[in-house]
Amino acid sequence: MILFIVLIIVAIFVFFTYNYVKETKQHKERMNDLAIELKNKHIAFVNECDQKYGTCDMVIRHPTNSTIDMVRFYREANVIVLNGRHTHLSDYVNYEILDEVYITEGKVTAQINTDTGSLLGRAALGSMLGGSAGMVIGGLTAKKTLEINQDPDTVTHTYYIIFHPKDDKRPDRKVFIGWSEYTKNRIVSALDTAIFAEQES
Repeated sequence: MILFIVLIIVAIFVFFTYNYVKETKQHKERMNDLAIELKNKHIAFVNECDQKYGTCDMVIRHPTNSTIDMVRFYREANVIVLNGRHTHLSDYVNYEILDEVYITEGKVTAQINTDTGSLLGRAALGSMLGGSAGMVIGGLTAKKTLEINQDPDTVTHTYYIIFHPKDDKRPDRKVFIGWSEYTKNRIVSALDTAIFAEQES
């Protein structure tokens, strides 16, 4: 009987382990297929942009996926492609950076500290005066301090570029450019170069 129960437990364990390994493998295969599909789509998109606008003068990779171009700048065509969105800079008079700041307050913890010297001394005194009950009361009256600690606040920046069109009837164009200040500064540098070139021509 015991052997039969053990065999059932082993069979159940093997069954669930096999299914887990199988599902894990299938999940990895699906993720790999999605990554390949995304990469192929991106390659096709890049080729389309290059055929349409010519030589790409600046590429900024996506901060979380090095196989994806977040920004492609075509100086001759005066076009910048941000996150798959084509922007003809000659259609816009200027731009501005929108920095949305989110502050997450740090975790607050409170701790009560008891002076051990004061605790022992008061407990001993209470014990002499009132026995066990006095010892407890004496210990409870020991010096206590409340210590409050707070972790540093976390500041997150979300950056957008807002393009202002030359045609007043057209709406502004808002494009998300990520959370990295470094990437934002590189995009601003490319835009300033393009706008300066447009003004010179």
